Order: sequence, then structure tokens, then C-alpha cells
Amino acid sequence: MNAINNIINQYKDISVESSYNGLKLIIPYYHDDGDMYELFIKEIGDNKFLIHDNGLTLMRLSYYLDLTDKRIQVLNRILTENYINNNNGDINIQTDEEHFIASLNQICMTISKITNMKILSKEMVSSMFYEYIDEYVTRELIPHYEVIRNYKPNDIDYFPTSYKIKTKKPIYLFPIKENSSALRAALGCNQLKLTKESHSSVGVCENLDDINKMDKYFLMTALDKTYPQFKNFKESFPEFIERFSA
Repeated sequence: MNAINNIINQYKDISVESSYNGLKLIIPYYHDDGDMYELFIKEIGDNKFLIHDNGLTLMRLSYYLDLTDKRIQVLNRILTENYINNNNGDINIQTDEEHFIASLNQICMTISKITNMKILSKEMVSSMFYEYIDEYVTRELIPHYEVIRNYKPNDIDYFPTSYKIKTKKPIYLFPIKENSSALRAALGCNQLKLTKESHSSVGVCENLDDINKMDKYFLMTALDKTYPQFKNFKESFPEFIERFSA
């Protein structure tokens, strides 16, 4: 460990402290709140060292984001592409004296990319909205109900992408991401009413507040039930569909 200490001491902007099983480094990379990165060095063999963050990166990330399956996929891709390991939340890389500084820079850059996940959170969630809906349908609905994806009635030429869930009274589920999909869902529901089929129509919005006033009016008056966000849908839809299956 003395050799590593000597290497670090060549870099005056890195602070070194003793930790319970090695060294603690305070690196001049900054989190959004102004705190510097903290990394830990542990000797694990002859000229073998582990640089790790002691779980701090993912702990910080969890303050801002729910680590959903999709976000974990993004996280794992970042780690894999940068040759960094994740040991039960402890971000780490193994190295030796010769490659120590390169490995230190590597893990710092990777932590920066992970930290940026919260900055990109809104864009990530937006791009994954339809995937979240489809994932929910696959996991929670298809095991219990017959579901037709991308349903389009034969006698309706213009119909928005939807799911038809076959219960005693069919339920049409419309994912609504923006103004145009809100308007299409409203028009589609009005067309369904012309078929005289007994059914229920449900919309799940990425964010209802982002829909303009006119399209929101059409949406709310055409559909039987509109969930303002996906999280509201997940919480309440099981009870809703249970009523149609009883």
C-alpha cells in the first residue's frame, strides 16, 4: 500500500485519509451538491488493489431515482462499457501499481456517467414510457387475461395503437404520451362507441399536465377512465380491472 500512497502523493489535488481497511481518497470530481468524489483503496493481493466507492454512488442516485428494471439495464450497460464492476452496489475496479492512475480515472469517469442518469432521468423515462406500459401488460395482465397488442378493429380504418384486454366486458387500454396521442385516443374511443360494443376505455398518460387544454378535454370526455401518470395506473388499475372480471 506504501507504493500506492507514493503514487497518489504525486497528485497534490487528491486528498488521502486512512480508512478501516485501506485508504480513502477525496478526488477533485464533483457531485451536483458540491461534494467531491470519495473512493476507497483496498489491498487484495500481491500488487493487486481494489478501487471502490463503498456503495456511495448508487446510494446518492437512489435519492433522486427509483432504480427500475429499465434504469438498472442502463446502469449495467454503463458499467459493462467502461469495464467497471458492481458488487452488491459497490462500484469497483481491480488494478495494480502500474495501472493505478488509469484505473482511478476510469472509475471516476464511470461514476460521472452514472451520476448523469439523474440529469437524464426525465428524458430516459419519456423514451421508455411505451416500454413501461408494455412491460406492465406482459408481467401483470397477460398471465391472467387474453390481451391483443396493437389492436385495430376491422371495421375502423383509423384507430390508435392500443391493447384490447378481454374480460367480461372488453377494456381498451391507450398509452398517451403527448397531445397527438391524446387526441387519437379520444377519436378512437368515439369510433368504438359507434360499434355499439359494450366496453370500457382506459388511458394512461405519461403526464396529463403536459397535455394541452383542448386535447385534455377531448380525452377526459371520451374515455371512461384516464390515469394522469403511469404510477397512478399501476396503483389503481388492478382494482379497476378486477371489477370487470368479477
